[in-house]
Amino acid sequence: MDQAELLERLKAEQSKDSSFGGKLAAFIQYLQNSEQLVLELIAHLKDPSKPASSQTADASVEFGLILYWIDNPPAAVETIINDHKVFKLGAVPDNRD
Repeated sequence: MDQAELLERLKAEQSKDSSFGGKLAAFIQYLQNSEQLVLELIAHLKDPSKPASSQTADASVEFGLILYWIDNPPAAVETIINDHKVFKLGAVPDNRD
């Protein structure tokens, strides 16, 4: 499931319960603001002449990695996900042993 699909599922849940929806919308915005901090940090590390983030919105670099890693998983994690039978979509464990 990519980021867009995840957001669509969360938005569908939001429409079912307005109190949940408001909290969820705020959380999604927080994650998006946080991801933006990560992207700005990466740009600054690649080119120090680019200024570090001046964003004042509610955000945290640590939480920004959640959405960033969904779209850009670390190589070691991607290898595990691609190679392990548990993560294969539609795979059913063989319990005949």
